[in-house]
Amino acid sequence: AEERIEISKEQVYNDKKLSNCPEKIKYFKNNIIFNTLKLLSYQEKYQELYNLYQKNYLIIKEDIDIDNALIVFTEEQLGISERKREDYTSYLYKQIIDYKEEDFLEHIKKHQSEHTQMDEQKSLFVPEFPLEEVLIEAKKHIPSTNCLYSGLFEDLYIFKYDEAGRENYQMTDYFKIYTFHNSPNLITMTPSHNCENLPSIDLNYLKKDKTPKVKRLSQIEKFNKRYQKG
Repeated sequence: AEERIEISKEQVYNDKKLSNCPEKIKYFKNNIIFNTLKLLSYQEKYQELYNLYQKNYLIIKEDIDIDNALIVFTEEQLGISERKREDYTSYLYKQIIDYKEEDFLEHIKKHQSEHTQMDEQKSLFVPEFPLEEVLIEAKKHIPSTNCLYSGLFEDLYIFKYDEAGRENYQMTDYFKIYTFHNSPNLITMTPSHNCENLPSIDLNYLKKDKTPKVKRLSQIEKFNKRYQKG
């Protein structure tokens, strides 16, 4: 990210070809702001992030697609927010202000087959998906370096669990969990395709515990079974 930012700065300030292209200059400047905000959030430099956001507020509001949740999250991290949970209807904002595990569990019900119809959801766990057991195991890896940083204030973890659910009506062996950055607080989880080439955590050992154990017969039991009279 730092390298990308420096490349953009180099193009803006030193590339003579851009001097007559105001739209491209604007694009690169906006790109610098966006990626710097993202980097500062990842580095947990929230005061610097807040200052940069305030300095470029009008530009961000007009030209850069950044959800206001970023500044809500930042103010909470800095302890300068006066927001109250009950003032919001948004699930995300409520969880940023005051995280509650029960709200997360309620939120992901829409991805569970026992709470909705399969054909009404593009992303749904199968009825046999052992949510409670999976969450216990998944939390052992959260937070950790196993995450991918794909957002402005959230971390992404990918888990493998064969036939976990369906996305767009096709079975998938993977599901994603999003958490607040460097935090055990979960935002959402959902079955997902296109995870085969991404780093994932395999939870299929949970399936082995569910495999019925077949009793092995002793030699005497085998003999009696073979020669027992009708």
